[in-house]
Amino acid sequence: MSNSIIDTANEYKKVAQMLEVTAKAAAIDRVDSEFIEGALLRLFYAKSLELKLDRSSELLDEESDMDAFDAVREANDAVDKVSEITFEQIESYSADDKKFEIQVSNASVNLDSEDSGDLLRQLYKCEGIIQMAQRTSQHHNIYGGAARGWERLEGIDNEPAMSPEETIFKDLGIDMYELLDVREKLVAKLEGMITQ
Repeated sequence: MSNSIIDTANEYKKVAQMLEVTAKAAAIDRVDSEFIEGALLRLFYAKSLELKLDRSSELLDEESDMDAFDAVREANDAVDKVSEITFEQIESYSADDKKFEIQVSNASVNLDSEDSGDLLRQLYKCEGIIQMAQRTSQHHNIYGGAARGWERLEGIDNEPAMSPEETIFKDLGIDMYELLDVREKLVAKLEGMITQ
């Protein structure tokens, strides 16, 4: 089992590294009409890899060897890196292209859409909201201060700890579970359209 996980993780890492090379080359040779299409596709492939890696991670258990854990971690790092590069490229492009910015702003969840461009914009918008919620939660320290953490360790706080997703919903009103589910469904729909 470990060898299968390692092989799969190494393959995903290789694909992520190829996406990174493509993203960096596209930034140099930027042709706006092609750039945004390529960037949106790279974001989709990165999110697809991320979900596949999550499934590989679920196969890890106490009997898995450290090589399997290391392979999955390295693949995750590679996927996170290309996802971040690509997302930043799309954000930068969006700031310069008002038409694209309006298209993204007007995008709403429609899993019945058969327009791959619309689905890619929905995915980008969904990812943007997820990242904004995560950044805001870290910036404003909504998980509680250090003193509160010590109270929990000493047994003073009898309230069960909330997950980060539950805390974001409570403090920001953003349902991370729903967003993550929408992102997964968008990726699945796009996989059926793009990878055929």
